[in-house]
Amino acid sequence: MGSNHEGRSVEPLHRSPLAEESPRHVLSSVVAHTANYALARGVDLRQIREATAVECAQLIDPLARLPDLAPPLIWRLIQRYDRSEGLPLHMARGTSFAYFGPWLQAVEFAPDLRSALLSMQRFQAVLSDRLSLRFVESGDEARMEAHHPADELDAGHTAEHGLAMAKRAIVEVVGASSALVRVELSHAPLGHIETYRAFFGVPVLMHRARNALVFRRAALDQPTAHRDPSLFRYASHNLELLLERWSAISPRDRLRPLRQAIAHNAKEAIFSAEALAQRLNMSLRALQRRVLAEGYTVRGLLDEERNVRARTLLADASRSVEEVATLVGYSDERSFRRAFQRWTGTTPAQYRR
Repeated sequence: MGSNHEGRSVEPLHRSPLAEESPRHVLSSVVAHTANYALARGVDLRQIREATAVECAQLIDPLARLPDLAPPLIWRLIQRYDRSEGLPLHMARGTSFAYFGPWLQAVEFAPDLRSALLSMQRFQAVLSDRLSLRFVESGDEARMEAHHPADELDAGHTAEHGLAMAKRAIVEVVGASSALVRVELSHAPLGHIETYRAFFGVPVLMHRARNALVFRRAALDQPTAHRDPSLFRYASHNLELLLERWSAISPRDRLRPLRQAIAHNAKEAIFSAEALAQRLNMSLRALQRRVLAEGYTVRGLLDEERNVRARTLLADASRSVEEVATLVGYSDERSFRRAFQRWTGTTPAQYRR
């Protein structure tokens, strides 16, 4: 990656748009912290599951990768139930740096502020596949610009919280308390402008072209609080290995056409392996070999889709359990109840309570 360069409308929530997006990922800790804050603001856990298609068990693994639209979708839920101003900054005051997972490991031991910022840019994919961090030095200033394609989905809540956490990391982890000179945000204010000034301690400009933290260029050579060249190299190598590991895990991407075919059949309550093979214009045996080569089974993939759709349908109290069973491909309610209990550890009736 290069280092030096010269030079709000919120759409209505709809059910599980993640299923219609190409898979893109964010670190599970980002989703987990956002979900926990939503719970604290009165959002129901079931609503979070329904909106994001993310299950609680997926949030436990600190290195898991989850759909990257989950955080903005959760923020949209918060907006529905809590119209308080300044919520991203409020959350940032109480968020631990575990929010960033391993991303800050090398930053902490960087020899100077420039190296710390370049490390943030270098390992941006640890946080999110589609996060773009751009470090720019020009004139008397240096900028760390941040952009994500979903920034506008939640009117800037996720982006603002992320930038606020990055500012805290620069001050509390790196120790560069006086390097920041300005903050630029691309969205409209989410609270009183004085709240921004109080949090960042510097002028905050809204409606800018990019979200950015702007530093004094002269401060880039400032030593960090915990500089240690050996640990910096060690932590950087660990992050490189982590990114290599994730880049090698691509079966879900290779199976994307198959998953899309499963979802298409599911809309018609068709969940047979034979029908799936027919839609993909291949033999059942060829389908089974292809899926097994990626470490999955056809039945397992079909059950994943059934599980997600069953939970979504059960959230609609107007549907009977028998109707839900039919819509996820079961000929009788008893078989559906057994399968649902196998997937979730609870019965459909208990799930609804």
